[in-house]
Amino acid sequence: MTRFVYVADTHIGGGKDGYRQQERYPEYLDELFAGLHAWIEEHQVDFLLHGGDITNEGTREQIETAVHRFDGLGLPYYACLGNHDLFYTDSHQHWQDSGARFLAGGRLNFKLETPDLLLYSFSLHWDSRTPPYYWNINLPQTPLPDIEAMAEFEALLQTADRPVAALIHAPLNSIPARQTGLAEDIHIPNADLRAYFMDKALRFPHFKLVLAAHSHVNTLDTGSGLLTLTSASFTEAPFDFRLVEVGGEKISINTISLNDHLCLDVDYDLSKVWVQGMAEERQRCLC
Repeated sequence: MTRFVYVADTHIGGGKDGYRQQERYPEYLDELFAGLHAWIEEHQVDFLLHGGDITNEGTREQIETAVHRFDGLGLPYYACLGNHDLFYTDSHQHWQDSGARFLAGGRLNFKLETPDLLLYSFSLHWDSRTPPYYWNINLPQTPLPDIEAMAEFEALLQTADRPVAALIHAPLNSIPARQTGLAEDIHIPNADLRAYFMDKALRFPHFKLVLAAHSHVNTLDTGSGLLTLTSASFTEAPFDFRLVEVGGEKISINTISLNDHLCLDVDYDLSKVWVQGMAEERQRCLC
């Protein structure tokens, strides 16, 4: 059995403003990382995955702070890079120089292998009109996998002998109206990105799971037999993260709110409880 923690959207170096779904608490980073460390020690997980937006602007200082924070958890950790991690044209180079501990082999796109799971981590281009691995905030977001990464992922799928997962910051599923109570789905994913991964799921039965982020909302979908999920921001109340367990053909997802263990003094918007996900989907087993 492979067991790992999945966190997303920590926005290290950022403040309380900016895009968020619940109140963000950068002032509690010490408590959050200490609490997560204690939880990990109690539950014996193998590694941690981060779904991107590790930092708020991808500066060298923020990256070095992130490395220090995650080193303190006492286990291996890996990440895909989100748009906020690529805020400057040279941010991706800072990650390879100062944040390589997040990137297996120091590569922006890379493969991880366990006895139970093959995982490929994609860091995206955010449009086709600017330098690679750069988020130009003045252009619409058009998340694009790198051509070389797509070829590597295809090769991995062709030879897979166990479940395959993809780690990618941009979500493949919307936030459904049945979850929010709104009239329509919101945060509709990029159609081309979704089509790319859904095509792979149809062609390769070992492709089982996509871990995404970006929306700061817990969602879970099993369309086309592919389990796709997003995770709420770890630094927004009540500090959710996921525990993922993979063994044989079984994939289990459990959602943990760290504030159940820490009991920090936080404000919580009760009109947006849906951010934490539907009750029946906070725990899910795909068998």
